[in-house]
Amino acid sequence: MPSIHADRGLDATLTELIRRSGLGDEHAFTRFFELVFPIVFAVVLRILRDPSEAEDVTLEVFVQMWSQARRFDRSRASVSTWLQMIARSRATDRIRARHRESRFGGSLVLDPVDLPANSDTPEAAYRRSELAMILRGAIRRLPRDQRQLIEIAYFEGRSHTEMARALKQPLGTVKTRIRRAMANLRAAVDPER
Repeated sequence: MPSIHADRGLDATLTELIRRSGLGDEHAFTRFFELVFPIVFAVVLRILRDPSEAEDVTLEVFVQMWSQARRFDRSRASVSTWLQMIARSRATDRIRARHRESRFGGSLVLDPVDLPANSDTPEAAYRRSELAMILRGAIRRLPRDQRQLIEIAYFEGRSHTEMARALKQPLGTVKTRIRRAMANLRAAVDPER
C-alpha cells in the first residue's frame, strides 16, 4: 500500500479515524472505510484473483478492523502495515479454505479452536477457546436465516454470490443478512459496544 506510506497526512488521518472508531464512532469508521476500501480490495484481489470473492473477503477485513479498532497501537505498526496484515491474513485463510474443500471433496466444518494461533501461550489458547465458545453460542442464537448464511459463508467458505445462487435469494438480501449477523456476533463478543 505505497500510497498510504507515501502520504504522511493520510496516515495521520487514518490513525485518528481508527482511534475514534475504537471508541465506537461509526461515522469515523465509515470515513475510514471510504478512504481505504479501494486499497484493501486491491490487496485482496491480487491474492484471490476473483473479484466477487475479493469483495466478500474485503468486507470480512473491515468487520475485523471494526472489532479490533480499539486495540490498534500506532507504536507497534502503521495503519498501512495493520491493513496489509489483516487483508493478507483473511485472503490467505480463504485460499486455505478453498484448498481444504477441494482436497476433501466438499465442505469442511472448522472449529475456531482448531485454527492456527497467533501465540502458543496457555493464556492465548484459553482466550481462543473462550472466544470459540462465545461465538458458538452466539451463532446458535442468531435468527435462522442469518445463522444459515453465516454457516455457509464461514464454515463452507462460499462467497455471497454463490450463496445467493444456491439459496435463490437476491444478492443484496444475502449481504444485508450477513451484515446483520456479523453485527449480532460482534455484539456477543464485545458487549460493551
